[in-house]
Amino acid sequence: PVEFDSVAHYWRVTIALYREDMDQAESAAAALRRVNQAHPMLPFIDALVHNGRGRWEQAAASAQLYIDQLGDDGAGYLQLGIALEQLGRRAEAIEALERGLKDSPEMVELVAGLAIALPEDRKTEAAEHYLNLPSPVDAFWLVVEQCVEVYDAAAVRVIVDARRTLEPDDVPDLDYYEAWARYMQDDTTAAAELLEKAWPRAPLSDRDAYIELYLDCKGELGELVEAYRRIPDARKHFDYAADVALSYEDAPTLAALMDIYREQHPDAWTLAAYDAKARQLAGEYEQAQAAYLAAAEVDGIDVEQRAWALEGSYICAYYGGRAELAYAVAFDREQAFNTLWSLYFYDRDTEGLASLVAQHQSHSDDGLGLGIAMSQVHELRGDFDAALAVMRDLPPPAEDSD
Repeated sequence: PVEFDSVAHYWRVTIALYREDMDQAESAAAALRRVNQAHPMLPFIDALVHNGRGRWEQAAASAQLYIDQLGDDGAGYLQLGIALEQLGRRAEAIEALERGLKDSPEMVELVAGLAIALPEDRKTEAAEHYLNLPSPVDAFWLVVEQCVEVYDAAAVRVIVDARRTLEPDDVPDLDYYEAWARYMQDDTTAAAELLEKAWPRAPLSDRDAYIELYLDCKGELGELVEAYRRIPDARKHFDYAADVALSYEDAPTLAALMDIYREQHPDAWTLAAYDAKARQLAGEYEQAQAAYLAAAEVDGIDVEQRAWALEGSYICAYYGGRAELAYAVAFDREQAFNTLWSLYFYDRDTEGLASLVAQHQSHSDDGLGLGIAMSQVHELRGDFDAALAVMRDLPPPAEDSD
């Protein structure tokens, strides 16, 4: 029956939206529209999908249609507010979110949206709505995390300050999010001090987040090695600390972290991998290539780790001027070809691309892939007739190919 189909398609849309699968959501919405064009939730579904796709004008129109048809509705005003905010129509977005809270004062997402949308001199209005939630302590994480996600330090501060009126100051969550606000406002020293005070009191399940933010702060302050020595369970956090050093292209700090790790936890794979990264960072491409190849031979690593190490070796070979030799002796020539091809293509090196394609032809029976690569060489050279000629001669793709 049509009624059953309508319900089924509606729930297919709902499940797809929950999974953030916008393709499936649009497909299910189209199916719902075919069996029941008058379904009252269709404008709301359209608003959700349009917002998910970044189609802000359509989202605003659909949300407004939903409200016009069914009356004031918190969820509808939320979608309208999101779209208007993205369109730069902040005053209208704030009005929509405030009207939504009049209809649904318990809706946490509206409070978070309003905290973000309000200008700094009005942020405390959002705190009032937060305190009026049925259970503001339980809602705290949902509200403040949305503010952190968009890097709105002022919104984080007012929500933290509001919660401090409900609980004693020794709640570690409050120090953690206060630290986030200070970090976003470039008050990094104060953020680090708050985190040092907070992480011993944090639940074990949350402690990793505290320590990672602490390492971010100390990395920015140039004090990462000292911070790494101080944290509990340093082995667990070595990868994160090392990646912070890499993000600042700080080879001496990375080397110092590795020395500490080597003394405490001589893990062959981790040390080999970061030795290769450190040499690559220092521009020692030949030594880095050798280090990546050594990492690929460490006993007990899995397929993904080995592929990562081999890819690193090809990248270093490219930057060290040894790409052709690296391809010639590659264990996996298909991976070597794809890695080197992307580097040549990024640099618009048509001669290198053509040479790589010619080299790969004697080792690959992938006529389609080779043809596409060669056509792109011609395209980069501006020879579009030659590119078209190659494309016209390509073998047909397999039915299951993308």
